[in-house]
Amino acid sequence: LDVLLADLARTDVQYVRCVKPNEANRPGVDGFDREPVARQLRTAGIPDAVRVGRAAFPHRLGFEALLRHFGPLDADAPRGDVGEDG
Repeated sequence: LDVLLADLARTDVQYVRCVKPNEANRPGVDGFDREPVARQLRTAGIPDAVRVGRAAFPHRLGFEALLRHFGPLDADAPRGDVGEDG
């Protein structure tokens, strides 16, 4: 659990959604049932969210990259080193 929490702390997690991989709670890759997982994802609206996100925002820029790209268009935009964008 500590490793999981450390991993989550290093990321920019928007949300976490759990998906039950099978009805019998079988471990491992052999326990992965495609149809129940697909049904859970559809019910949660994940495919629609991905589709909308790709259509509306096909390229996501971090703030620093956005500032470097569009900053010259605004005389009041901050100048100088704005850091690296991940």
